[in-house]
Amino acid sequence: MKNAAFTICAKNYLAQAITLKKSFEQHNPECDFFIYLADEIADGIDEADVRELDVSWIPAWKEMAFKYDVVEFNTAIKPFCINHLFNQGYDKVAYLDPDTYVKDSFQYIWDVLDRKSILLTPHYFSVKECFDGAVGDAAILGQGVFNLGFGAYRSTANGRKLISWWMAKLRNQCFVESSEGMFVDQKWMNYAPIFFPDDVEISHHAGINVAIWNLHERELLIENGKYVIKRFDGEKFPLILFHFSGFDPFETKVINRRHPQYNVDTYPSFKPIIEEYRKSIYENGYDKYSVMPYSFSTFSNGENIIVMQRRLFRRYVE
Repeated sequence: MKNAAFTICAKNYLAQAITLKKSFEQHNPECDFFIYLADEIADGIDEADVRELDVSWIPAWKEMAFKYDVVEFNTAIKPFCINHLFNQGYDKVAYLDPDTYVKDSFQYIWDVLDRKSILLTPHYFSVKECFDGAVGDAAILGQGVFNLGFGAYRSTANGRKLISWWMAKLRNQCFVESSEGMFVDQKWMNYAPIFFPDDVEISHHAGINVAIWNLHERELLIENGKYVIKRFDGEKFPLILFHFSGFDPFETKVINRRHPQYNVDTYPSFKPIIEEYRKSIYENGYDKYSVMPYSFSTFSNGENIIVMQRRLFRRYVE
């Protein structure tokens, strides 16, 4: 059985995606890793490093690129890429956001998928009546219980059924539209444990998808030269995956630009991995890639596509 992991990004996130790819391959040399480009190839990009979208396996991708903004589009094609990898013979597939960083083997994840079809991580899992984290309970209700910056899926009957349903939803309903209960691809996955109660693993492994929204319940340790996460109850886990959501490499203290008050002074134990990641993305071409324009932000005449035009097109298609 073949296992694979992948990410999706526009050109300006290629330094992060390449950093992720290298970190994954370092700790998982037996697995394949792919970067799907939700953009057009440009000079300076090695075509061997990325997979381009193709109408043979995502027929309406150009329509989706117009009606969705860059974040919506990148997330909308996720289940299509999973399905593409399933059809290429991969039995277990993990998705990772491009701004994630792998520090250990994925064997725990593949082992979970031996007995379950779907593996999801909640944003956090400790009960606190007086909440002291960066992203509050009400905000999470609006964004989805699970963080879809990571997810792992197996090509079983249930796994394929979920991915097929998800593709159908995201063709037309992957907007950031709170009035309609949508938050890109993420809130749809609230249904997964309802649809498949015996086939979904809601992981409480504290070393997976560590990010700004759960740092309040975790501490980073270094033991025998490896990163270890100590959970709020004292249990320890190897750090498998850190998610640098909202990270700005120009800011030396800020962890997430949307929550600047929760910085390295608030969570000092995480400073070593933050500095390691900052150095890595610069080494992998951040200065070159971060300034590359998104191909689907303008019309062919150079005029910017504004949100209203994307929404009008959505109604026209409907």
